Amino acid sequence: MMHLAPSSSSLFKYLVLYPFIIRGLYLLRQSFEPLYMNATCLMDFVRLSSPEHYDIHPLWKFYQRGTNQTCEDITGVPIHDFFVQVYKSGVTEFYIFYGLVFLYVGISFVCFLRQLFAGKVKSIVSLIAMAILSWNQGSLFHIMSHYQNDLYHLNGNVMHHSSFTVGGDNAALVNTLPPGLIINFIMNYVTIWMMTYVIFDYLKLDKWVYFNISAPLMIAKLLLQMKIIHPYIHTQGKSWYGPFVAKYIMDEYKGHVLCHHVSGYCLGDAPTYSWFYDRLMYYHGLVYEYGYLTFGKPEHYAANITLDYFLLATVFGFMFITVALTYPFLQKAEKTDAAAKKTKSQ
Repeated sequence: MMHLAPSSSSLFKYLVLYPFIIRGLYLLRQSFEPLYMNATCLMDFVRLSSPEHYDIHPLWKFYQRGTNQTCEDITGVPIHDFFVQVYKSGVTEFYIFYGLVFLYVGISFVCFLRQLFAGKVKSIVSLIAMAILSWNQGSLFHIMSHYQNDLYHLNGNVMHHSSFTVGGDNAALVNTLPPGLIINFIMNYVTIWMMTYVIFDYLKLDKWVYFNISAPLMIAKLLLQMKIIHPYIHTQGKSWYGPFVAKYIMDEYKGHVLCHHVSGYCLGDAPTYSWFYDRLMYYHGLVYEYGYLTFGKPEHYAANITLDYFLLATVFGFMFITVALTYPFLQKAEKTDAAAKKTKSQ
């Protein structure tokens, strides 16, 4: 009997198709709204409103040096007015996205409570380990999506780097969802979910207790960062976690406000994986600076697909390492689960 749970072979096939699936969804959405996720306009939002940030960024200025076309040439609308249009058009996707998210979280949390009261959660230690792992899973989701959105998929998250605002706001996931993020976030969550499933299955860990508790924890982390921490560090000029965490663990004010919004680096929400992707970003920029690739040319798009594969491979590798490090504390799969899996595969 066949079952729908991902195997290593089905995951591999999916990852091979991933760059084409996500770009197909972008194109499908653009067929309804041709200026949706327009790269020139997204770059111009930053170039015209935050020129110092734009000039120091390792990629953006090299993307646009091959063309004299501007967003106003394309749209016929003043740049700030078009920013307002893009901002307001993302409100509908904002509500759709959060509706899907809260539905998924609600179902997962109810399933976790059922497992908890049925005695399926074995220890508080394993629960803490799953919470730590879900935080890291969320960080990998964040950094993969952020790298794509800011650097080569060029989704609407780039708007957040501009100085244009609507009612004093231009933050993603707070009152609007910038173009492309609903597709990118859903695709990437499903992708990392499948990776985690296959890793847990390979190591014979309890998948469903983990997935049911990780969903509300990851969304709680996202809401904490976007709704509370992000505006705090921008307005208060210091770490939300306090001086001890800022000194000895991480300083999200320095990482995000003084690094990411100055140079574009520090893409991650924690230092755990950011060091690797900062180096990748540096060499990514050099390739365009030295003219080996030119934005908009066929080789640019081929390189973007290759970069998708590289991100997928490294995220899988980091996730496997992270699960392996927490393995001694995680809840192991029950033998009945393994037997059921064997029966389904027959």
